Amino acid sequence: MQEASGERHLADLEAGRLDIAFVIGGPGGHNLCSAPAWLERLFLATPVDHPLAARRSVGWRDFIDERLVFSNDAHGEALQAFVRRRAGGEAVKIACHGAGRESLRFLVGIGQGLTVVMAERGDEETHGIVLTPVRRERLQVSAIWSPRNERASLKRFLRLATLAASPS
Repeated sequence: MQEASGERHLADLEAGRLDIAFVIGGPGGHNLCSAPAWLERLFLATPVDHPLAARRSVGWRDFIDERLVFSNDAHGEALQAFVRRRAGGEAVKIACHGAGRESLRFLVGIGQGLTVVMAERGDEETHGIVLTPVRRERLQVSAIWSPRNERASLKRFLRLATLAASPS
């Protein structure tokens, strides 16, 4: 198991160094197989006293002028790219930190900016922050593998994943 950028995972898949990767989006121009794995809800993390914290949900226009903080790891880079695409060409104020997800939430809590996170629940308060759902927004996470990978363990995993995704 490794955590790296989507491009690094795709290169490792093509070189046979990795069996499967779960990345935001899809394989791009790479000659790889993919299948949707799941959808992640997006939330805006704000300090509890920020005006947007009282809302039931937010849209992109609501916070596009705010300073956004992200980690400079693979996960943060993927979220940054997604936010920039959603901004529709508008300048986005982004600050990157060599911090993990929990440290970013702390930075948001002390007023150093807002951040966009993937989370299962949007109603929890931690580190003095509120997670507010971003309206009508889901982030596609895809399973990606090489068509040349003949490992039995990958084939079994893909069969099990297909069964688990099937409606009962």
